[in-house]
Amino acid sequence: MFTCKQVSHSLSKEDYAKLPPAKRFFLRLHVKLCIFCGKFNRQVMDGQDMCRHFKQHEATNCQVRAGVARGPERRVEGAACRAVGKELKKLKAGAPSKVDCLALARAL
Repeated sequence: MFTCKQVSHSLSKEDYAKLPPAKRFFLRLHVKLCIFCGKFNRQVMDGQDMCRHFKQHEATNCQVRAGVARGPERRVEGAACRAVGKELKKLKAGAPSKVDCLALARAL
């Protein structure tokens, strides 16, 4: 079984998925059982998992974003701009009230 210091050092040095299976097993076991470093090192492992997942799917995510139709986004942006413009005209006409500010916040 590893000590807390050894587990933290191993996780900070490299991705735990690249470790040998036996070392990875004992590292995970320590993280699950340890009441002192378990939460922190579990978060480190989750962060490494998220980064690894993002790297694996980065090319796919970029292609999906590039293929998104721009029409619906522009319609929403235009509607939001018109709503904000209307509320700003109302605010210029008189002193802003709490209701006007809430309406402006909803329009955003």
